Amino acid sequence: NLLRRKLRTSLTVLGVMIGTASIVVMMSLGIGLDYSYTQQLENSATLTMITVNSNYYYESSSDAVQLTDDTVAEFSAMNNVTCASPVYNFSVILKSGKYEGYGNVNAVSLDLLNALDPPLISGQLPVEGDPLCFLVGKEVGYNFYDPNGSGDYYYYYDESGERPDPTVNLEEDQIYVYYDMNGYYMNTAKKYSLEIAAVTGDPESDYGSTEFDYNIYADIEAVKETFTKLFKKNPWPNQQTDKNGKPITPMTYSQAYVLVDDVNNVEEVQKQITEMGFNAYSEADWLDSMKEQSKTIQYVLAGIGSVSLIVAAIGITNTMLMSIFERTKEIGIFKVLGCSLKNIRSMFLVEAGLIGLGGGITGVVLSFLLSFGINKLIGEVSVIPLWLALVGMGFAVLVGMIAGISPASRAMQLSPLEAIRTL
Repeated sequence: NLLRRKLRTSLTVLGVMIGTASIVVMMSLGIGLDYSYTQQLENSATLTMITVNSNYYYESSSDAVQLTDDTVAEFSAMNNVTCASPVYNFSVILKSGKYEGYGNVNAVSLDLLNALDPPLISGQLPVEGDPLCFLVGKEVGYNFYDPNGSGDYYYYYDESGERPDPTVNLEEDQIYVYYDMNGYYMNTAKKYSLEIAAVTGDPESDYGSTEFDYNIYADIEAVKETFTKLFKKNPWPNQQTDKNGKPITPMTYSQAYVLVDDVNNVEEVQKQITEMGFNAYSEADWLDSMKEQSKTIQYVLAGIGSVSLIVAAIGITNTMLMSIFERTKEIGIFKVLGCSLKNIRSMFLVEAGLIGLGGGITGVVLSFLLSFGINKLIGEVSVIPLWLALVGMGFAVLVGMIAGISPASRAMQLSPLEAIRTL
């Protein structure tokens, strides 16, 4: 019966095809956004890293919990934790020739550095037993300036529109470091050669895209050994002290990093750390938030695309109603011959479902073609997983059958005598 009116059937199927393609492509854009969020974070080892901070709200209380080496050892003993390290953070003054700069140093364990696997532009990671040396982000070379001169800030482009070379070449120029910043401005601080083990950062990015582009990292054990010799019993840079200005023992930290074996276990480990009284957060928190946003976008896009399928459903209803008018005699004969109302209803529902199936299959094929074209033009922004293709086809069949309910009911209500009278 569908083939008797090929043009009408084809136009109805075309409507379903466009509606299905609209929904699938719209949802694929939302899924592509979600996929993009996940890929951006999963490319970084920090997705499974939890940052732990001292709870400053309770820091002055006698019940305040402190981040110490023993506390970090407790983190390491937790299930699903692969590595935990305190973070000793301090700032330094850097000098090279007439240029002066600054740097932010994060001293962490070698195990953590190896686990994070920082991108190396040159050099190599230090190993246990090496004297104090540093991993210096490539952007640090732009932090230098002439204190007696003037000029553009480092992030400006030159007249040709290109970014100039850094003021100081980290791999070739001699650089000195001053650990005592207060003493530096009082001309009492000693300078030490900055031993650079490696220059880190993203070589493909002009400005840098990670912390390893901008910060300086060092082995915390080497820092402790060196500072013990340099400062003796005096406070180290940025070391917490008591009211008498004496270093607090055991040494306390403001921050620690905890690496978890799998992103799915981050939430549980983070919860345990929070219950110990610390503030803890991770990039997985951002990932969950972004996924919620992408789901909302998917629903909105699916709603926009469903408008086309609703229009197609109206077309199916119209096609089936016209079919009933044309087949009144046929329906009457079926009833006179004893055909059940259930069979008559099923016949029209199956026909409506076949229209939906035909439109669904061709719509999914069109969706893949459109997705391929979109990705070729503007990048990988459309992702159609198998489940979406199957849901698209199933939804088209469902819409077709729902649209066929009214015509099928009308066919069931036809009087056999009235139908035969038209013979």
